[in-house]
Amino acid sequence: MFTDSQIRNFLELSLVEAEKALNDGNYPIGSLVVDQNGEVISTQRNQCSNQNDVTAHAEVLNLREIGMSSPDNLSIFTSLEPCFGCSFFIARSKVVKIYSALKDPHKGGIGDLKSQAQFENFFADVELINEPFADLAEKSRNLMRDYFIKIGKLDKAKFYGYVG
Repeated sequence: MFTDSQIRNFLELSLVEAEKALNDGNYPIGSLVVDQNGEVISTQRNQCSNQNDVTAHAEVLNLREIGMSSPDNLSIFTSLEPCFGCSFFIARSKVVKIYSALKDPHKGGIGDLKSQAQFENFFADVELINEPFADLAEKSRNLMRDYFIKIGKLDKAKFYGYVG
């Protein structure tokens, strides 16, 4: 559907949003929704802290923005694999592909749900592509590590490479 160059560019854009989220004091997660023609139709970043809203995840904010009348065959590009909660909302949307810069080594995500027999049918129409570029995975990992160091949660920073 997309070239490697397009995929890389979209993931880089998600990482730009993740950096903005980190600078705002939020989990450094950014994502965007792209239609089948390669047009970005929504760009968001995690805003849970800013909005004092536990549901203000980047992916959920994207889904809210595009609404139910969005076009079919959408892709989400995200700096970190969608969490369990976001995964269920994505499966109910018109998203058919998720490109994630980094598989979440801490809490897991849609990849873990897709591997469970009880959810096999629920997530059957959503394809997940984790870590297509090693350098972008490392960048996402560093953002997550820096966030947890910044808020003093060194135990969680270790999941993202902190060795201090």
